[in-house]
Amino acid sequence: MNINYQKLKSEMNSDGDFIIDQIISSDGEEPFEEILILRSGDESDEYYRVTVEKHTNGEDDYAVINEFGSELEDIQDAVKCFLDNGGNIETFSFYS
Repeated sequence: MNINYQKLKSEMNSDGDFIIDQIISSDGEEPFEEILILRSGDESDEYYRVTVEKHTNGEDDYAVINEFGSELEDIQDAVKCFLDNGGNIETFSFYS
């Protein structure tokens, strides 16, 4: 599957609360672990930060794996980081 990064970036640009999350722990494992891509800032911000984070259900803290900028290449790097840390490319099927 090919990801349309322009479409993904366009949605990130317009949504200050943008988030993609996926459970990465085994089925039925509790508490479950998830990996996330989050966009910081407000939808009116021209430049923002994108983070890839891991979180265990029931815990307050999120572990930041890496931070990226808002340029197209940064979005591509964030997706690669997401995939390299347990995420599945099918999570991005809406952006293909």
